[in-house]
Amino acid sequence: MTTRAERLASARTWDGYRSAHIARETGTLIVVVNAEEQGLDPGVDGDCAWYTICDEHSQLVGHRTLALAKSHASNPLGWCEVCNGSDQTWEED
Repeated sequence: MTTRAERLASARTWDGYRSAHIARETGTLIVVVNAEEQGLDPGVDGDCAWYTICDEHSQLVGHRTLALAKSHASNPLGWCEVCNGSDQTWEED
């Protein structure tokens, strides 16, 4: 089993990495990245210049500012449809 420290360390290798967090409620790894550096669409006028990503479920949400992206990292239940149970199509491997 991968340790918490190993999971956080692996996130530091991501392109565009800015921060990582293990969500207390879900235990999932949440990573904040710069959209362009990660190869994601920054959106019109940079409205998605930053992304908060749930690594376990491959769910992401875009933000205009880094501060907003970081604030979403602590609560994946608010935006990850698998973490909050609203995605009924998700199947565990």
